[in-house]
Amino acid sequence: MPGHFRRVFIFFLVLKKFIGIRISNEEEVKGLNISEYADVTSWLDFVKISKVQDMNVALQDKIKERTIELEHIKEHLEEDVKNRTGELEASRDDLKKK
Repeated sequence: MPGHFRRVFIFFLVLKKFIGIRISNEEEVKGLNISEYADVTSWLDFVKISKVQDMNVALQDKIKERTIELEHIKEHLEEDVKNRTGELEASRDDLKKK
């Protein structure tokens, strides 16, 4: 058994030295689906899914920003309505006094 590990280890060292056990940098960048199987469709699907996920994140961020903005607008409008209601009630009371 101990000799088995050494033989396999030496076999892989020889294999690595003369043939190589890794893919080239170009194939790694391209992706194995394209370089080994000419499978461009799965790569395109991955790109589409990645872009959709990125768009979803961006849209969620925009929705959060817009929601906060609309909440501030709502608060200002509610405050403005209260102020104007108070002004109208004061004017009505003044008219009643006259």
